[in-house]
Amino acid sequence: MSYLHSGDSGYTDFVVCVSPQPGAATLITNIPEQLPPLYLPLPQHSFTNTEMFAAAYQKTAATLVSHLQDLGFTALSSERTNILEFAVTGATKIPDAHNRLGQRLAVLTHLNFEVTTATAAGRLHWAARGMPATATVAQQMPQLDAERILVSLIIEPKTAALALLLKRAGAAVAVFAPANECDVTVAAELTAQGIVVFAPGGGADVGWSSDSPHFVKDATAQQRDGLNAKAALAWCPTLLIDDGSHLIRLVHTRYPETLKTLKGAAEETTSGVRPLLEMAAQNKLQLPVIAVNNARTKTFFDNRIGTGESCVHAILDVLDQPATVMPWVIWGYGPVGEGVARTAAAYGADVSLIEPDAVRAMQAVCDGYRVITEASLPTQPFIAVSATGVWHTIKAATMIQHWDNMTLAVAGGIDNEIAVDDLEAAGWSFVETAHPQIKRLQNPAGKVFQTRLLAAGGGINYTAAEGNPLEVMDLSFATQLAALTALLDTQHESQRLKQNGVHELPQSAEQLVAVAALRSRGLPVFVASENLRHGGAAQPWQIHRYIL
Repeated sequence: MSYLHSGDSGYTDFVVCVSPQPGAATLITNIPEQLPPLYLPLPQHSFTNTEMFAAAYQKTAATLVSHLQDLGFTALSSERTNILEFAVTGATKIPDAHNRLGQRLAVLTHLNFEVTTATAAGRLHWAARGMPATATVAQQMPQLDAERILVSLIIEPKTAALALLLKRAGAAVAVFAPANECDVTVAAELTAQGIVVFAPGGGADVGWSSDSPHFVKDATAQQRDGLNAKAALAWCPTLLIDDGSHLIRLVHTRYPETLKTLKGAAEETTSGVRPLLEMAAQNKLQLPVIAVNNARTKTFFDNRIGTGESCVHAILDVLDQPATVMPWVIWGYGPVGEGVARTAAAYGADVSLIEPDAVRAMQAVCDGYRVITEASLPTQPFIAVSATGVWHTIKAATMIQHWDNMTLAVAGGIDNEIAVDDLEAAGWSFVETAHPQIKRLQNPAGKVFQTRLLAAGGGINYTAAEGNPLEVMDLSFATQLAALTALLDTQHESQRLKQNGVHELPQSAEQLVAVAALRSRGLPVFVASENLRHGGAAQPWQIHRYIL
């Protein structure tokens, strides 16, 4: 079955599904209830080359265009090659047309089978085009001309699109990432577009560039990344988007002078929020931080769907085998663990959970999974996934005990979530194999076993794959911008967010992000016909069921 689509995010694009039955194809859109199934004739023979298929497709697309015109779709002018655009108007003969006025449908009229390597600029354009909710929230932000915003996230096209949106909103923008989380081509392109980049490939790289006066030939990777982190903080940001709260903690432990200019921060991850809560409990947190990770528009989608699904896909891609070959054991049943378990199970895997929290363990049981302890780990080969964001989740003793039957991976994660450091301190190690993302366990005597470590124990979806889907990160980055807006808000009800501590994102900001996401997909947004009561009560509180 073949799928062909226009590939242009932000439009209601069609898919032509080529049927295994000769001579028919089905039109599918993301509003199938509004457009009836359309069966299009295709030649009664197989396609022996791409030219023949492209010619047949061109005839099919012409039939589709004619059908849309018959339904009253209005043709729009388009500057895009080989793409015709139509819009729903009052004359369009589909149900509910009045609620879809202006909704667009793009038709790819010709296929181009030329394969080219995407440039960094092209990849950034692709990412920006697929982040409409983030762009909408960016347009609603207050004036940013006085702000210096430091973005500490994985440097790849989606992060780059976020940085460029902040720049267009008026802010001075810098980005930072350690070398193992940096696409050097994206870093170079960001530099060319006016972003200050403290990372390999960036114009402000002081740790890895041999042209830097701070370059040390024999420095470790951590030392080189540390130099860039120091330089990023010396840039004197006023706002910070952090990942894992590494820079926030670095400010408090080594560079407190940065606190003089830093108004607040937004933290992206579960593993980053936890140490901040500990700092706040000890009165050590000296700035306001919004826990973006806790927002529904982040956790519901990024953690559960984005990270959960992409980590399973990355594991299967690295191993190059079906999910059903080995049982899966997942440590942690938070949103990420739930997403990993659900995706692995959907692929037919036998899934067990290790979860110390009794409530979450019960949730896992009711969701259909087996809950076990480390004492009952499988004796046959199995896939072990840490999805906790907690240091030393899978301990060295566990790996040594199961020296010949574990395949280890981290979903999301922090450094040494799998206790590789303790393992090495005990004289064991993981050694390279022919696969760049697979290492094997070796004992102190030099014997190599079958237990494998994937992606060197880093978060497998972003170290061995492409990270979370673009559409998911659109919600996360829109939430980040909503958090920055809340930190800058001068309204009376937002003053609490300026107090030192960890704060939840206001529900009004969550709603703003969700509305932007729904509208960008052409979906309806519920508008209350009357003011909803506080707490969502169905009726005034004075009313009860009794007659007295």
